[in-house]
Formats: sequence, structure tokens, C-alpha cells
Amino acid sequence: MAEEFDPYKTWLEIENKNASTTHYKLLGLPEFESDQNRIAAAADKAIRRIRSQRPGEHASQWSKILDELQEVKSLLLDDQKKAAYDDDLRFADEFVRELEGGTKSDPAAAAVAMAAKKSESRPAVQ
Repeated sequence: MAEEFDPYKTWLEIENKNASTTHYKLLGLPEFESDQNRIAAAADKAIRRIRSQRPGEHASQWSKILDELQEVKSLLLDDQKKAAYDDDLRFADEFVRELEGGTKSDPAAAAVAMAAKKSESRPAVQ
């Protein structure tokens, strides 16, 4: 049986891209990178990698990833949006550490846990 195509793994060398993959991980940067030149260079490099691919039957995934990378670049290069995003990651990290009794920091895992907790606490829509 053929393995399912994973564009993030094939094109960006990102293993197991999921909801906990932060914008920084998507660009191959350390969490909370603050150097705008490094952010722009990493985003441009990722975009070039995707554009260099021949998507063939995966054209919709190719286009989606390009759009995602452009959005990530735009967000991380906007001081206000980046600050809000970083605050969310830090909050999520603290939230998970509290839940787990002070275990090690992982902002990506924290964001997923916080989102799951939020969805549990929302009332069902009738």
C-alpha cells in the first residue's frame, strides 16, 4: 500500500505537521525568534522551496502551503500581530505547565492543549 503524500514532509522536511506546529517551527526558526531579517529570510527560503516544486496532482496542497507561508511571514513581521501570537504561545505554555504540575516548556503542545480545553468548556450550540 502506498504511503499517503505529506507535502510538509516532502517539500519542507517537517515531520508530523499538526495543530501544535508553531509558525516558528514551520519556518525552521527557534521559538519566539525576534530578528525580523531572520524571519523574512526563513519565510522566503520556505516559499522558494515550495515554488521550486512541481505540484502535479498536489496543486491544491501546494497552493495552500504557499498561502500559509505568506500568512505566517506577514504575521511574524507585524510587530503587533507577532506580540499577540507570542503572548498566546506563552499563555498556552503556562496553562499546560499548570495542568501537568510544572513540567518542561513546549509552546506548541501547550497551544494544542489550551485549544482543546477551550473547546471542552464551550456550551453546545443548539
